[in-house]
Amino acid sequence: MVSVEREGQSIAITDFAPADEAAALAFCRQIFHEEGWPTEFMDPTIAACFDRARDCFLLAKLHGAIIGCGALKELSPDDALMTRFFVASSHRGIGLAARLFEALFERARELGYTTIVLDVNRESARAIRFYEKQGMEEFVPAPHPRWLESAPEELQYARFFRKKVGLEGK
Repeated sequence: MVSVEREGQSIAITDFAPADEAAALAFCRQIFHEEGWPTEFMDPTIAACFDRARDCFLLAKLHGAIIGCGALKELSPDDALMTRFFVASSHRGIGLAARLFEALFERARELGYTTIVLDVNRESARAIRFYEKQGMEEFVPAPHPRWLESAPEELQYARFFRKKVGLEGK
């Protein structure tokens, strides 16, 4: 568990647990609703979609309520897909996204990944600026069965970024 301080309040970044399933799904559905994204692209359950040993799903909680999340999905021994990276609109601008991003990179190092990749909707200027600020570089991915957005027919809707995990902190 990692803590982030905000105005004297501690935000905990923890691993997803089965008891978090309903709340985590509700949080993700809320983000999809706010962004105007169709929910048919949502995972049916968190536990079933992040079920490999090197998959992880982190939650940011304030007083037990989920205010952010982010996940890593194994694509290969070297590559992890960062997905479901969301911060509640009420908690943006306080550094939580950067801390959650950092926590995912820390976990990627622990899991032995060398690169993190992600996709972001072309219309999400705020998210694109964030990823660029974090040092991610744009690239064109090869199709992967665990990364639906990497399919050739999907490339027109998203931008794709990657960053080496590095060994800093080890």
